[in-house]
Amino acid sequence: MSGSNNVAQASPQAEIQMSRRKGFTLVELLVVIGIIALLISILLPALNNAREQAKQVKCASNLRQMGEAMQMYTSEWKYYPGAYGLDTGGNVVAAWPPRLRLYMGGVNEAFYCPSQEMWSRWNPGQPGAAQAADEGFGYKAGEQLLYATTFPFAYGYNDWGCMAQQWTPPPIQRGLGGDMWAEGSYPASSKGVKPSRIKISSEMIAIADNHPTGSWDYNLDPRDKTEYPGDVHHGGANVLFCDGHVGWYNQADLVIQNPGGTYGAHDKMVAMMWNSGQQDSEN
Repeated sequence: MSGSNNVAQASPQAEIQMSRRKGFTLVELLVVIGIIALLISILLPALNNAREQAKQVKCASNLRQMGEAMQMYTSEWKYYPGAYGLDTGGNVVAAWPPRLRLYMGGVNEAFYCPSQEMWSRWNPGQPGAAQAADEGFGYKAGEQLLYATTFPFAYGYNDWGCMAQQWTPPPIQRGLGGDMWAEGSYPASSKGVKPSRIKISSEMIAIADNHPTGSWDYNLDPRDKTEYPGDVHHGGANVLFCDGHVGWYNQADLVIQNPGGTYGAHDKMVAMMWNSGQQDSEN
């Protein structure tokens, strides 16, 4: 007999059964789909959390860059940069971002938190009304001015601290310098408070995440809900302190619970983080 006759030949029925076994039944497909859906439901929150964590880390890096710039600024000028000033047209404009930018390579990127909407980004290519005289606030002639009630911004500055606004010079301010036109000096000599006024720099808030709305975004106020530090990072904010370190805080631990009355233990501790290491004299 030839060698080919030694090989068993499969019957047509056996071939059909073998081909059927190569596929999936409907039940098997549903089981596989169910497993995939389960895995997605388990992994997706973890992936989203990892993505948000990465954004929070980038935001913290932004604040550290601002902290380094603030150290250089205060070393050279002997004052904190202050929150607001008046441009050549008498409009209220933010002062601290462009002043710090001078020590950050002149770029705007670090002033945008990636967890915020894109419209809160400071667009360096946007033409604007800045004049040569506005260079005292760090602006470049012809660029966009950061108007207090027009342009949204991702970070806010501790201007007045935890106290009511007042119109006297910075030496009695509790924050790092508020509305600088009250000094009567425009614009380059306008300045915030001296670093020597900060009792404990590691416990004094300088800059933190904000709620970009386009209205007074460049400052923070722990007594006003419209100007609270943000809660974009897991219900809280990244906070830069005057010594340059950055930490995360739940929003509730950064704001005053009873702004219109006597401060309890919580509010006194919060006030000290905003008021140069002192309790608010109004309470």
